[in-house]
Amino acid sequence: MTLSNPRLYNIFSSVRAIAYAPDGKFFATASFSSSDITLHVLIGDFLFSSSPYALPGGSTQPVSVAIAPDSSLVATANFGGGDVTIAPVVTGALGDRTSYALPGGASGATAVAFSPDGSFLAVSNVSSGTITIFTVTGGVLTNGIAYPLPAGYTSPSSVAFNSDGSYVITSTIGATHGVVVLKMDSSGVLSNEVGYPLPGGSSNPQQAAFAPNNSLIATANFDTADITFFQSSNCSIPTPPMNSSEASSGESTETIDSSAAKLQGSIIFSLKKYLKPSR
Repeated sequence: MTLSNPRLYNIFSSVRAIAYAPDGKFFATASFSSSDITLHVLIGDFLFSSSPYALPGGSTQPVSVAIAPDSSLVATANFGGGDVTIAPVVTGALGDRTSYALPGGASGATAVAFSPDGSFLAVSNVSSGTITIFTVTGGVLTNGIAYPLPAGYTSPSSVAFNSDGSYVITSTIGATHGVVVLKMDSSGVLSNEVGYPLPGGSSNPQQAAFAPNNSLIATANFDTADITFFQSSNCSIPTPPMNSSEASSGESTETIDSSAAKLQGSIIFSLKKYLKPSR
C-alpha cells in the first residue's frame, strides 16, 4: 500500500476522533472543545459536512467515535461527562442524541466500540478502571454493566473487539502498562480477564487493536514511541511479546516479515520498512 495525494480540509473544530461508516457512505468526527459530532461525505475533491450536532447537556469532551456495523448508529465516548452518546443516522443526518451515564458516575470515558454484530457497545473508563458493556436494541442502550480489570491493571485507555465478538481487549496506563484480554459470552457478559504487561521500557499504551484474523494484538505506546505486538492463539497470549525496537534491532528481517504476513486484511506490509530502533 502506498499513500499519496494528501488533502487538507479545515472543518473549524478541534477534531479528537474520526470513524468511517462500514458502508463507506460517510464518516463522522467528534470535536473535543465544542462537544459535538459532524457527519461528512467526500466526493472527489469536495468535502461536504453537516452542521455540528451538539451532544446532550452535560455530555462533554468526546474523545472517541464509533459507527455501528450497519452504519445506522454513531456513538461517542465523552471524557468530561463520563458517559456515552448514541444517535441514529437518518437519511444522511444525525437524529436525536441520547447520552447514557456509565455505572459509578465517574468521568473519564476514553474509548467506545461496537461489537461486530452491533448487539453490544463497549466503553472504557480511565477513572473507574472498568469496561462497561451495554446491550444495543433498536438504537437504545440498556443493561450497562461495568467490569473491573485484573489486580494491578488500571486506567483503561482503549477498547476493541476481536472479529467475532468473543473477546474484548483494552490497553492500560495505570499501575501496570499493558493489555488486558476479557472473554465475552453471547449475552455480553465479560469474564476470565487476564493482563499482560508491556515488555521492559515500553509505556503509556494509548490504544490496542486486533489483527483481522485475531493472530496479533498491537499496542501503540505514546511515551516510548514504539509498538508492541502480542501473538495471540485463541486470545491466550504467549510471552514475551515483540515490540518494534526489539524486532528491528534484534531479529532478522525474515522473521519480521513473517510476523507481518500474518495480518490477513487489505493492508499487508513489510515491518522492516517502517520499524526503527527507538532505544
